[in-house]
Amino acid sequence: MDTSETPTPPPARGPRRAWRVWWHLRLWSAGVVLALVVALAWAVYTRPGQRFVVDLLLTRLAPSLAGELRVADVSSGSLLSGVTLRGVELTSEGGVPVIWADSLRMHYSLLGLAGGRLRALDLFGPEVSVRPVEEGGLLNVTRILRPRSPAAEVLEPRRALPPIRVGRVVLRDGRFLLGAPPEGFAMDSLELELEGVVLRLSGEAE
Repeated sequence: MDTSETPTPPPARGPRRAWRVWWHLRLWSAGVVLALVVALAWAVYTRPGQRFVVDLLLTRLAPSLAGELRVADVSSGSLLSGVTLRGVELTSEGGVPVIWADSLRMHYSLLGLAGGRLRALDLFGPEVSVRPVEEGGLLNVTRILRPRSPAAEVLEPRRALPPIRVGRVVLRDGRFLLGAPPEGFAMDSLELELEGVVLRLSGEAE
């Protein structure tokens, strides 16, 4: 006669336990969504968040540059529609100045920005300096991008960035320097307004 006891099956999970798990999942999902919304609003609408976004972009751009691109201050009502960069400075290899501007203001829409289009670009107090960086050699404007080795070009050729189309470019109180001071030539108080400008990585505009 078999006297072994039949094991008691574990109690079935009731509907209350399943409801509790479902409720916790909903709370967790709502918390994640709320955190993302708060982070996005912080990045888009606050000065520290806007500074963080610009610094992140500068960090991503830095490995491609032989010199440096610096921005002293950032302000915007909303990064979704435009931004103003103050104290913008671009140097070539060796820290030789190329471009400096009191402020650079960009107006755009997110859809246009994704397609490489800006509504307007306003530069206030820009100064462009073109000077040789070697004895009888290259100019500073040719030493902005970091050079790549021939092997790197073969393995992974550099892809040209698409052009940026700007509806309107306005330049106020600009200055152009050709050659190193004091022997160089300077043009001051430049004013310029152009419509339908196409900017390319080479620095040319058409």
